[in-house]
Amino acid sequence: MAFAESLSPQKEPPHNIEAEQEVLGAVLVDNDLAQDFRAFLTAEDFYHPAHGRIWDAAIREIDRGGLADPVTLRGAADLVEGLEAVGGGQYLGQLVDALSSRRTAPAYARTVHALAVRRRLIAWGEDIASAAATELDGDAADLISEAERALAEIAATGAELPVYDFDAVIASTLETISARMSGETPGALPTGLTDFDRQTGGLHLCDLHVIAGRPSMGKSALSGTIAFNVARAGHGVLFNSLEMARDQLGVRLLSMDSRVTYSDAWQGRIGREDYQRMYAAGERLRSLPIHIADRGRMSMADVRQALRTAKRRNPIKLVIVDYIQIAQMDDRYRGNRVAEISEITAALKALAKNEGVAVVALSQLSRESEKRPDPTPILSDLRESGSIEQDADAVTFVHRPEVYLQRKVDNADPEQASKYAAALARSRNIAELIVAKQRMGPLGKVETYFDGRTSRFADLSARGE
Repeated sequence: MAFAESLSPQKEPPHNIEAEQEVLGAVLVDNDLAQDFRAFLTAEDFYHPAHGRIWDAAIREIDRGGLADPVTLRGAADLVEGLEAVGGGQYLGQLVDALSSRRTAPAYARTVHALAVRRRLIAWGEDIASAAATELDGDAADLISEAERALAEIAATGAELPVYDFDAVIASTLETISARMSGETPGALPTGLTDFDRQTGGLHLCDLHVIAGRPSMGKSALSGTIAFNVARAGHGVLFNSLEMARDQLGVRLLSMDSRVTYSDAWQGRIGREDYQRMYAAGERLRSLPIHIADRGRMSMADVRQALRTAKRRNPIKLVIVDYIQIAQMDDRYRGNRVAEISEITAALKALAKNEGVAVVALSQLSRESEKRPDPTPILSDLRESGSIEQDADAVTFVHRPEVYLQRKVDNADPEQASKYAAALARSRNIAELIVAKQRMGPLGKVETYFDGRTSRFADLSARGE
């Protein structure tokens, strides 16, 4: 015990020098232990600086295929100066001599990591307290978001990478295939759009689904339709509305169900009968497990916080973010929008995977599609497209030829206008959902019914209603 106490300062943050010595001694005796411990342990987890240096030197030697023991590490040039505080190179031999048992080393390694987490939490609390007391001109919400981000990083440190035996993977895979043969979609949420679900298999949990389109194509309306249908199937939904206030979104959702024109309802240009229809829709819908977060300046930390809040009320399976380009990270990306978008899409994908939810993120398209003779969107039209296309598990474009044909009719001469008018009539109330990327399924186009007056998507069979 005297060996450990000789290194342990007094009145310091939580630590256990003896446990650190046990871990390092075990690793120097059995290098295979290092491979197990490094899944959750880092040099920063060791309280004594010399111990962190020894850990790094041992890992570096092992990664080179060499042997890490007191003899080989004593010659490491970068380690010599770091060991002066503990008596020099002979300290490595003392670690081995003082080892009590290799069998107890895993428990000591966990102790070292747990104490490191406690120290980080103490530092986090002190930083938050200091910022709260001194940064009085700042936005308190920003301080909360930063605190949550830092806390999430602490929570993620030391999380072991899950490893599954192949026989378990095969058994699970065969069960999934069997269920899908029976018409089930395990691990997926139905959008309620039959042909689209047939094309995609629904919204898969742990996946990032991007819905993209030019303005007025119906992205928000499609996400609202999906939110309704998922909630009606009994699954919780969190709608992060960065663009519309909650009342605007509420009117849109009531309009979808009541079939009352959205713009008329919003501006109050409806009669008593239409209001009664909207009121009846509200009575039908108020119990649906849909939660709305509508903070205009919303960061990814805010989205995570909103999800945690919503989960306390209902099991959430679908998270909608409307839309990517107005989400925010933090000030370190100021002036570099491409890097910020990359960080946002990576965070959305991580949110889907870590929380076991399907994430639907809406995205704007660049104007390039409208400069082409055929304005049908393609993946390169995604704004800041590299990271969005890369991180998304599926990308669906919302495209309405009706919009472009109407422009041609309005701007063409009479002879050409009549030709466009025929095509326009055929395309009325049709929206194309173009599956441009799908990791586990075919690409293709699905035609759906779209009622712009009520912002409602439905199967094409509803066109005649």
